[in-house]
Amino acid sequence: MDNFFGPFLARVAPGNCVLDLGAGQGTQAQWMARRGALVTAVDKKMPPSGLAGIDWIQSSIEDWFARLPAEARFDAILAKNVFQFLNRDWVLQQLLPDLAARLNPGGLMGIETFYQPPEPAFEWLTETAHYTLADLSAFFFNWKVLSKQQQPVRTRGLDGVKRKFFLTDLIVQRQAASAAQALAPAIEITEEFLSL
Repeated sequence: MDNFFGPFLARVAPGNCVLDLGAGQGTQAQWMARRGALVTAVDKKMPPSGLAGIDWIQSSIEDWFARLPAEARFDAILAKNVFQFLNRDWVLQQLLPDLAARLNPGGLMGIETFYQPPEPAFEWLTETAHYTLADLSAFFFNWKVLSKQQQPVRTRGLDGVKRKFFLTDLIVQRQAASAAQALAPAIEITEEFLSL
């Protein structure tokens, strides 16, 4: 188990409602289901055989997101090596804000993605999106940071070719806002309008 997923999995509790975006072969989904989590896995690929206790949705993330019910809520969301294959503006402006709002208080968000293209580049992929630790940390500025790192890692890709991957890893926890924090923006707006 790697240094990103291990700490994320350690915080997944039995009965947690977990979303695994870009679930791939279902490896992480299976680990979380074994811990007693209720896992929804989304991937374009057919579900691997032998997946028990996992609600597998075969779909692109964009199509799944468009059909996601308004009332859907999660205790943990894992996006391991998927954001780099999606439109960066869409991820930052629509997907991340919506998913963050769907996390229950105390909920976890785990993101692993590229901060620059791998070396050598994938032959089948002409373009990837990149997210530095600063990009993602700025988005989660008022969340509790549980783990963060940005580093090159040499390993084999899914195609079996050994590559140097440049990974951004971030695990954050949503905090329950106090009444004062929830009111602060409204107070600032009111004071601004009163001073006009």
